[in-house]
Amino acid sequence: MSDFARISASPHILAMEVARKKFKLPPVRKIDESLIYQDYPTLKLSKKDVNNIIELIEGGFSVKEIAEAYDVTESTIRYHLQRRNQKIA
Repeated sequence: MSDFARISASPHILAMEVARKKFKLPPVRKIDESLIYQDYPTLKLSKKDVNNIIELIEGGFSVKEIAEAYDVTESTIRYHLQRRNQKIA
């Protein structure tokens, strides 16, 4: 892909390229997203996991029990439930 095609594909990329050249910044590096998740295991909850957690909450399990089963904190469980607008018992 040519530089022009890559830059014109997104206005954000164009803005970054203009700023990079204007301020003589180094090129932007591609970030390996797997490294992000390696330090934050709570980010690994998939949509399926969250759906299962909602079913467990509705089935009467406590947030503490679910957090232990998924090896995450209780705050993580509450966060995902709040994002899905689920009431916590």
